[in-house]
Amino acid sequence: DVVVRGDVDLDVHVHERDATGMETLERLAERAVEAGYEDRVTASHAFALADAGDRLPAALDRFRDARLDLVTCYQSTPTGMPIRECHGAGLTMAHGTDQFHDLWGAHGNLDPLEAMLVESLKLDGYSTNRGLRTLWDLVTAHGASVLDLEGYDVDPGTPADLVVHSASSPEWAILENDTPDYVIKNGSIVAEDGVVKR
Repeated sequence: DVVVRGDVDLDVHVHERDATGMETLERLAERAVEAGYEDRVTASHAFALADAGDRLPAALDRFRDARLDLVTCYQSTPTGMPIRECHGAGLTMAHGTDQFHDLWGAHGNLDPLEAMLVESLKLDGYSTNRGLRTLWDLVTAHGASVLDLEGYDVDPGTPADLVVHSASSPEWAILENDTPDYVIKNGSIVAEDGVVKR
């Protein structure tokens, strides 16, 4: 109710597993619809999706009705996370993390390509071209969608904010996991070969 009164979007971190986690996710979606808050709620982590089993198709329908966004984090993504099923149901699942050598773990460097390389090793079937492209979408188009970024594509007239890799494809960018050639912000090069320009 506080969120609706304040007219702000909501990001709920759902850590519960199994039936408890699914009940939480389903109730979150139902409540979003009841409050007229479709497309304004994100469920982060959502570990229970990996445990949903036969319950998953009906749950995905509820999530779609609520236009619920989902965000996973590579350090904690369960091996059975149904990323393809979520995307196939018309849902947006993205990847995000703030993990950078903090009290939860001495790993993480905020590099999304390294995160997707780890995901490709953890998740069954994601080291293929199709799987790697799905992971690429988690940190690019789907991430932009969750954040409601306008003009995300590389098209004339869109903001010139991008990271340039010399890899031959997005899939190879994940596998090679090289330092970006350039980081460009508002059309200006702000970093080259991993060195910030001053």
